[in-house]
Amino acid sequence: MRLIFVRKSTWFLLSVILLMLFSMLSLRPPLTYAAIGKDPLYGKVPGLNEYSRVMIWYGTNTATQTQLNTLKTYDLVILEPTIRIINVAKNQFYFETFTPNQVNEIKRGTDGILGTADDVIVLAYISVGELATSSVFTGFTGNMTIQNGKDVGLLPPNYNGPSGPLHGPNPWNYNASGIYINVEGGVIPDGTYNSGYNGYAGISISEDYSQTGSLLSWGNNGLMPWYLDQQGTWMTDTRYMYGGYWKSGDGVVDTNKTYGGGYINGGDPAWKKLITFMTDKLEHDAGYDGVFLDTVDTPDPIGGAGPTTSWGPRGNFGFTAKGMVELVEAVKAVDPSKIVAANRAYWYFNPDEGTSQFAARYRHAINIFLTESWYHNPYITSGSKFYDENPAFAGNWNTNSSSPTYRSRDNFGGFWKDYMNAHANQSDGFNIIIADFTVPTSGKDKWMNQVVLNSGYMGYDVSGATHFATMYGDAKNWLDSRGYPSASLAGIHPTDLYGGFNIDGDFADWAGETPIYTNPAGSNGKGITQVYTKFVGDKFFMKIDANTALNLQSEMIYFDFDKKGPTGWQGVSWPISPDTRIYFENANKAYLAPHVAGQGDVFKFPSTTISNNGWPVEVKQSGNSAELAFDADYIFPASMAGQDIWTWFRVANFGGSSIKFTVPGAPAIPSAPAGLTAAAGNGQVTLNWTPNPESNIAGFNVYRDGVKLNSSLITAASYTSTGLSNGTSYSFQVSAVNTGGAESAKSSAVTAAPQVPVPTAPAAPAGLTAAAGSGQVTLNWTPNSESNLAGYNVYRNGVKLNTSLISAASYTSTGLTNGTSYSFQVSAVNASSLESAKSSPVNAMPTAVTSITIDGSASDWGSIPVLASGSSNVQSLKASNNANQLLLLLQGTGLNVKGQFFLDTDNNRLTGYNAAGWTTSGAESGAEYMLENNILYYNFAPGWSWTRVYTLSASEFQRNNSVVELSVPLSSMSLTTGSTIRIGYISNDSATNRLPAGAASLPSYTLGS
Repeated sequence: MRLIFVRKSTWFLLSVILLMLFSMLSLRPPLTYAAIGKDPLYGKVPGLNEYSRVMIWYGTNTATQTQLNTLKTYDLVILEPTIRIINVAKNQFYFETFTPNQVNEIKRGTDGILGTADDVIVLAYISVGELATSSVFTGFTGNMTIQNGKDVGLLPPNYNGPSGPLHGPNPWNYNASGIYINVEGGVIPDGTYNSGYNGYAGISISEDYSQTGSLLSWGNNGLMPWYLDQQGTWMTDTRYMYGGYWKSGDGVVDTNKTYGGGYINGGDPAWKKLITFMTDKLEHDAGYDGVFLDTVDTPDPIGGAGPTTSWGPRGNFGFTAKGMVELVEAVKAVDPSKIVAANRAYWYFNPDEGTSQFAARYRHAINIFLTESWYHNPYITSGSKFYDENPAFAGNWNTNSSSPTYRSRDNFGGFWKDYMNAHANQSDGFNIIIADFTVPTSGKDKWMNQVVLNSGYMGYDVSGATHFATMYGDAKNWLDSRGYPSASLAGIHPTDLYGGFNIDGDFADWAGETPIYTNPAGSNGKGITQVYTKFVGDKFFMKIDANTALNLQSEMIYFDFDKKGPTGWQGVSWPISPDTRIYFENANKAYLAPHVAGQGDVFKFPSTTISNNGWPVEVKQSGNSAELAFDADYIFPASMAGQDIWTWFRVANFGGSSIKFTVPGAPAIPSAPAGLTAAAGNGQVTLNWTPNPESNIAGFNVYRDGVKLNSSLITAASYTSTGLSNGTSYSFQVSAVNTGGAESAKSSAVTAAPQVPVPTAPAAPAGLTAAAGSGQVTLNWTPNSESNLAGYNVYRNGVKLNTSLISAASYTSTGLTNGTSYSFQVSAVNASSLESAKSSPVNAMPTAVTSITIDGSASDWGSIPVLASGSSNVQSLKASNNANQLLLLLQGTGLNVKGQFFLDTDNNRLTGYNAAGWTTSGAESGAEYMLENNILYYNFAPGWSWTRVYTLSASEFQRNNSVVELSVPLSSMSLTTGSTIRIGYISNDSATNRLPAGAASLPSYTLGS
């Protein structure tokens, strides 16, 4: 820290002498002590003392570079990051403010080098006794419900226990008859206070939320069980400390009236799960040196705060004191090498209060204690705000230990210091920080002398407000101007946690590593010459070199787990199908996001409440190189051990099979497949089994009588063994193989003997529908499921129409008289010429085609039959034609978005493009043409390969929210009268807003004359 001398005086000479002594001390070898993140740390934080410069800043936005530079000049910084929880069970979260890059930049201090004297300790704020839902979660506000808890993975999906809010034992608790219930031995009816106050010892909340005797009751109002409710009817009674008491709860969550957060039972298991999850992510993903726990004072056993108190009902939740200590212990246990700081809750150390039974546990779990309004109280409304200058508050600064009021719980100048120092100076004690508000300039010396010189505490003077929304440097400036040096923090941040690999822009730690990609010419979009990867502990590291100054902003690095397999983004021409990506949004923010199945180039958490965020990635760009790191388990779990990962740089435009690395460890062996069944047929046996639960299964092997049948892996969980002898019994087993090539043990064996089937007639066709046109009726039905089906017969008014069997599940009867009703039935015929019973009949009456105008109105389509209907946003599909045009109508809601008609013009589902959702065997779309909005395309090659054919004019295409209506020249699709086509529609790439529904066959339409 830079030292500033303000005047020449005796003080100046003393300062010089002190500085010389400090300089001599600094020549000694650096002290060795517990390092943050490496060694268990109980007791005071090494390197911090009363001269340490403290900054507490609850800024709501990510810091500017100027603000970061200011923060680097302090010894201890407390920030309020915004961590957003998506799903705890799925380990999904992201940082909305203060990226890991910024946190680690502050930690390195002004010299930018980790592990040196000017390092900064950085702590992250968490509220543990109150919850403002919108500050933690996305997608919902207000009090958190049981369903919210399930949605974010804090409660099991089948949770059916009690719901909040919770009402517990209260020193001000009365029964319905107004009789005092002495359940805790706290305040008693004569208005005196029992200093023992330990009758609630042992009260806690068990893992299944069961009640402790009759002391707890649940509101069962659908809210998370962690919420508290003591406030009900306020009864004025001067016998009590705060002028009255709450008679009962009201079933509504008690909240802090100033900040709006609901009060929380710290001992609640789901709350502990949330807080420890947040702690882990802040410490291990954002790189904070620990956490600062605010609102630890919710369980304050004395208070009974009434209706006019700005803090609301705090002081009525003493029964949760043990649970809060257990929570603080759990936070410390997340990583004992990290720092835990806590705000207030000094009554845990007061020997006159029952909560002191937890003092040793609380002390051992924290390293720093902070309290506010200790010496200068901005809430004093008359006279001096310094306690020792205001006679009305003399009891708050009573240094006379023989005084009868000395042992007041709020005697901050006397009794408070006695019991706090007694604990702070234990071997597992803590540093103390005093943060007071609105201290005037004239009182600066008085305040700093009392806090720092007389008491030996660290001080943070909020000189201009009663909050921490602005950085205030008054205390630091006072220390600087008087030449007080803070202790060196060299060594507080170890540089060898991951074998020396640090994301700091110093790339010497990569010396000797072998690159996975080398291109000396840098012949790619970013001039990248080398790429390195490294797994160390729970982290994945990557280094990128280029032949010019490297800037990764907007670059995307894709990872493919199954190497062009069935998962991941399929819509690319690269030699990979990406399963996840890193996106470098800017120099400060990079994140890791998984691919969302079925949504093309979409990489994010599968939630509609967030976008452009993911797991944090720490990155440092410097000169021609960059290095990055993230938690490997997010995308490379242990189950991927031994697996190759293909990589692609999207902007630089290289990768695929030529750049890959291997997840370390022995390949995990899959479990043997379960649920194997065998169904015997004619000369064959069909096997089915349960798909393996492992995420990295590449396929299966099938064994018959111990001999493997397949030459390549089987990807489906089914197989048919053919060419078998009827009457002979065979034994089958199945094994699973993962992407690392490891094969499981064989499944339990099943036996089956093929048999010559006894000929039976097929089932009568189902689902017969009739669509009348002009002089014709088009029939469609559900294809029969029999494997030996030969075709169908069609009957009109009981007379068979076809001379040879019909192979498709559709037929158009032509040459009919408009206005006459006809009855139709269908039968199925198998390969043994056995015919089924006829289907249920359907009736239809051909009708002359009404003249249709393309005007965005369906009013002139009334006589046209419906081809397909559904209950989604896409509700009805109709088709008609005239001599030159195919006419199509789509009705529904919210249709004024991207839409696609897929047209199978050769009426053959096995040729053409199979649109997503219509790929099931027997229900392929087989589209030769696609109408995307008003443009007609032709499919000219396998896959997504389309050529523009025709653009519809305004008189040929109209669309609004309820109607899509269009007219397409028949000649543009080589269609003529009598042609049969199949038609499907998808709205805005939706898996549900479509006709027909996924896995259903496209309906047929035959062009009339």
